Amino acid sequence: MNVESEMKTIGRIIPDEYFDALALAEAYTRNAAVAILHQLGLGRNSVGFLPVDIIMERLGVIPQCRHAFLWLLNQAVMENIVVARMVGNSLLYGFNREAFAHGDRTNERWYTDKLPSMFTPTVLLLDHVARHYAAWLRGEQFANVILFKGGALELWERYFSSENYLYRIHNDFAAELLLREVDRVDGPISLLEIGAGTGGATAAMLQALIDVGHNRPVVVEITDISPYLLRRTISRLESLVPPWMELRYRKIDFNEPLNRQGVAEGGTTFVIAVNALHNAADIVGCLRGLRGALADVGGIVLSESLCGADQMVHQEFIFNLLGHRQAGPVRYFQNSLSRFLDTAGWRSVFTDAGLTADVIAGGNRKEIALAAIVR
Repeated sequence: MNVESEMKTIGRIIPDEYFDALALAEAYTRNAAVAILHQLGLGRNSVGFLPVDIIMERLGVIPQCRHAFLWLLNQAVMENIVVARMVGNSLLYGFNREAFAHGDRTNERWYTDKLPSMFTPTVLLLDHVARHYAAWLRGEQFANVILFKGGALELWERYFSSENYLYRIHNDFAAELLLREVDRVDGPISLLEIGAGTGGATAAMLQALIDVGHNRPVVVEITDISPYLLRRTISRLESLVPPWMELRYRKIDFNEPLNRQGVAEGGTTFVIAVNALHNAADIVGCLRGLRGALADVGGIVLSESLCGADQMVHQEFIFNLLGHRQAGPVRYFQNSLSRFLDTAGWRSVFTDAGLTADVIAGGNRKEIALAAIVR
């Protein structure tokens, strides 16, 4: 398959309005980053250009949050609020007072009047995280409490659901790809979803199977490393399940061998992974392990966010609270600060894993999403 031509064909289906909306969300996130840096005190007593570690020390940012702080700094660089400069072999950062003075960068909702209601799930979660970011950077609050306690988990669930216009593209691509592949297989179907999280992609795929009138026996096994998230997902989805579908769940860590966790080799028609594998400790090894679970007629349905060299993924504003780890060698990544690969990086992963992949989605104005069937 010619990946580039296929990407362009599929990419034209993504409306310009989506890319415009994504640009607004990215601008909103960059502004939130600038506001947090200002809240920490950046610019109040800045003198000249300094290394990031000295800036962190002066602002009270703990070493464990270095990556997240550096990510925020680079968002401010994109806004020209912070200037990055190489001095010898050192990268130094300085505050641009004049650029900062041109706008109200302390109001976390400054962009809300430009965001239609379709942005609500994104704005609510970004704003919630932004309110706690400075305290987290100083070690005064815990990420798990900020993201998953109280009403925060409901914001998380809404963000990753298909209710969210900005995120649903990843769920939709997975559902569309699954429907295409299911039509090519005779007999009963078994699905194993890894890293299901809050179940946004699960719901989209189940609904797609129901909507097309698919009535062959289907066993859907939803897995995640968090039993709590699994129970919430099952309780939310079990009312959707028709008589011909069986819904199961179990705790699985996809970084560990699946056959040691009760998954039979060669017993699954399709493995589903939606925005999950970028969290792998070893993405090549993980893909090989998933392939071992597949029946001969099956495939891995993969859907992932993409990040190019000079791009940003606004989700990382949130994910950075959970730490940062790239799932493989540097050569898979165009952006050293991102956990997300680009299309070329994924092609290298598939090659290194010894697998074939049909890539059927990308983006026409910029890389945003990848969907692939991997065998």
